[in-house]
Amino acid sequence: MEPYGKMKARMEHFPAKNPNPVLSVEKDGTVLYSNEAAKPLLIEWGVEIGEKLPSRIGDIVEGVLCRNRPEKMEIKVGKKYTW
Repeated sequence: MEPYGKMKARMEHFPAKNPNPVLSVEKDGTVLYSNEAAKPLLIEWGVEIGEKLPSRIGDIVEGVLCRNRPEKMEIKVGKKYTW
């Protein structure tokens, strides 16, 4: 079995290596983290790390946090869709 510290270090890098968009967002909609795959979303929304999401997206995030359940969303970025 892998030691806890080593496993924790590997898991901390997981979002960065994920080919899908990963965002960490405060309850108020402030973006804390974005992996490389999520950067087109931030560009589309005109948002940078440390700024708040557009209200339409922030409202969805707030609802997810209140319900304490993940939610899948389909979002168009340029000519592509992601979820």
